[in-house]
Order: sequence, then C-alpha cells, then structure tokens
Amino acid sequence: MKKLLFLLLRLIFLGIVASSFIYASVPVQAQETKPIAQEITIADLVIKEDHEALKVDMVFPLVQGIKDKQVEEKINQTIQKDVLNFKEMLQAESEKYLQGAKEEGWEIRKYSATIYYIAHYQKDDLLSLSVFYYSYTLGAHGHTLQRAYNFNLLNGEE
Repeated sequence: MKKLLFLLLRLIFLGIVASSFIYASVPVQAQETKPIAQEITIADLVIKEDHEALKVDMVFPLVQGIKDKQVEEKINQTIQKDVLNFKEMLQAESEKYLQGAKEEGWEIRKYSATIYYIAHYQKDDLLSLSVFYYSYTLGAHGHTLQRAYNFNLLNGEE
C-alpha cells in the first residue's frame, strides 16, 4: 500500500513538472495603436477632515486635459467612487467605535483614513496610476492597500 501511494505521488509530481514545460502556441492579433496628442495633467484633489473619532487626509488624482470629456469624466468617476467608498466605510466604522467607547467610558482615540497616489506612466493612449489607501483602526498597526489603475485614454476603460 505504501509503495502504491508513493508511486501515485511520484506520478502526480512528474505530471506537474512536465506540464510546466509544455507551451501552446497562441496566435496574437496586434491592435493598431493610434497616438493621441493631448496635454493631460493630473491635479490633486484634497479632502482633509478631523472628526471626533476619525482623521481624514486624502490626496487623490483628478485627470484633466483629455479631449473627450466623457472619457475624462469616466476615469475620474472610477477613482472618486473608490475613494469615497473607502472614506464612507471608515466613517461608519469610526462612528460605531465612538458610540461604543462613549457607552463604555473609554478614552476616545482616532481612526485614520489616508490616501495618496503615484502617477507611473502616461503616453499615447495609456495612463497608469497607483492609489494607496491607508487605514488605521486602532490596532497594532495600520493597513495599506495599493490599487493600480490602468486607463485607456481613448475610451476610459481599465
């Protein structure tokens, strides 16, 4: 029985190793790239608030200068929706904490919501940014989530 189990495990291992060396040829159809001449700028949108149990310090991008204003609006709405969802989530959590802390007579401490961004690349029809969402909810340390956004500047799609 042990020999059979050992043989079976060995065959599975060899199958996994062998399958990693098998490549399938897949034809790729190249898309025509259309360079677009537009002066795109990224401005800082800032939200700074200081509530009883939440400190908000957010700097996030506002894309400007795209010729097609619907595309510009779509890109900005995508980012702003994520930013506002993050802020609202932490506001709700901090309000629950505040209510409980007051009921229990605890010292009031502040949650923290911080956002900053980096613009990595903007050329032709591609814009690439990272937005960093940092939250501190009174634990041992905070938590940062990095969200990458790669937008097609011709249609606003990610």
